[in-house]
Amino acid sequence: MKRCILVVILLLFISPKSYAQSDYLKFRPYQPYTWMVGLGWSIIDNDGGTFQFFNFMKGWDAEFYPAVISVDRYIKYGMSAELTLSFNQFRGNKTVNATSNAGIMFMTDIAFKYSAYQFISKKVSWLDPYIGVGMSFTLNTATAPHAYPTFNVPFGTNFWIDRNWGIRLQADAKFGLVPNFYFTNGNYMQYMASVLYRFQKMDRNRSNDKPRYPWVRKKPGKFKDGKSE
Repeated sequence: MKRCILVVILLLFISPKSYAQSDYLKFRPYQPYTWMVGLGWSIIDNDGGTFQFFNFMKGWDAEFYPAVISVDRYIKYGMSAELTLSFNQFRGNKTVNATSNAGIMFMTDIAFKYSAYQFISKKVSWLDPYIGVGMSFTLNTATAPHAYPTFNVPFGTNFWIDRNWGIRLQADAKFGLVPNFYFTNGNYMQYMASVLYRFQKMDRNRSNDKPRYPWVRKKPGKFKDGKSE
């Protein structure tokens, strides 16, 4: 009986410390942001070659101006939902599915992503890798089929410069949901580089969330002769 009591006492002292040390490894309602928006550049790899991911001289097409807009909503436990609109133009000087046709390409993507940021932020606060799954609708006037849905597997990393601003590098494998699924002309890769801004929920327990002006939280002194100090 004495041994049981001793074991219980030891557990009472040890368990709070071990919980505090391992809490960041557990799933919890962690919310690094509420909304996140992005503006960036789109690169299309759609030359039709199998496993030719870095044929950028002949097959990669990109715009010099920003052609990607994204809006991300954080859900819970590292999960978020994102809507992305992007645009590319083929001018006939790149290979598009073994042809050199000119045309335009619009993409509307919806993705559910999982980020490992909640596990590594205490050690490396600027690194935010993620992976996801999603669907999109692609309109490509350069090759047939012209319009079709795709199944997407996006993966990438956000690099946070400070609490709100960051840079994203992402690759998105897109599989056309058309006949002859694996070898269809609807399959392509999209790469994106974006500038991000995240809106964070105010944490009242953080010291840097106190009012900006000291006089807001200054308590009045004692009254002397009808006047406060």
